[in-house]
Amino acid sequence: MKLIINLMITSLLVFVFILSCQIGQPVGEEKRNNKIEVEAYQFKAKLKQKKNPASFDLNIFQTDTVIAFTAKGYMNKGAMKGILTPDSLKAYFPLTNEHVSEKVSDFFALINCSGSPPKFNFFRLFSETPEFLRENSRAIVDIVELSQDRVKYNIRFYECWWYLDITYDRKDDGWRIRQFKFGDGKNSTLSGQRHQYRQDASVKTNFFRYSVPFDAIRITP
Repeated sequence: MKLIINLMITSLLVFVFILSCQIGQPVGEEKRNNKIEVEAYQFKAKLKQKKNPASFDLNIFQTDTVIAFTAKGYMNKGAMKGILTPDSLKAYFPLTNEHVSEKVSDFFALINCSGSPPKFNFFRLFSETPEFLRENSRAIVDIVELSQDRVKYNIRFYECWWYLDITYDRKDDGWRIRQFKFGDGKNSTLSGQRHQYRQDASVKTNFFRYSVPFDAIRITP
């Protein structure tokens, strides 16, 4: 079970971090009825590996300072919920009563590279297509599909075995992620297809109130 959690967290961290490009701006407005304005995504996601493949709904609620995320699997069972900030990741797995609380930098050390993990601004990948990554001498950015309203990129780095495919489509307010696929360079991939998107959604603030049971077991990826 720990191996599955490690793979899921590492893969989800890469993708969820991509969606946090606007962190550092003013916080989203909280309403009187205990709701908050967010940019909301729902992806139909699949985690594939040698054993125990999994399908789940990945929900992402983005404010300007923090991201809340949930994953729901078979029979709508909650597989994971968590909070991501620029510095830390916290996630709770109710089915196993386990939780993770770590620095973001510790997770990037898990990415499969022969040298040091590459440093680049994941935040910009949400509002910009990734041509800016070509400024990094280690980056390899290829356009593999192109049309007027859609473009697909393959992103890799020298000395690293992982890869990231991102498909964007054009919305009225700019480019938004439609599909993604992250491969760890070994035997596992995390992919997702956007099912729903709302630029100005209103959700309960409970999504951003993170807590775990007193008897939850902390694990270290």
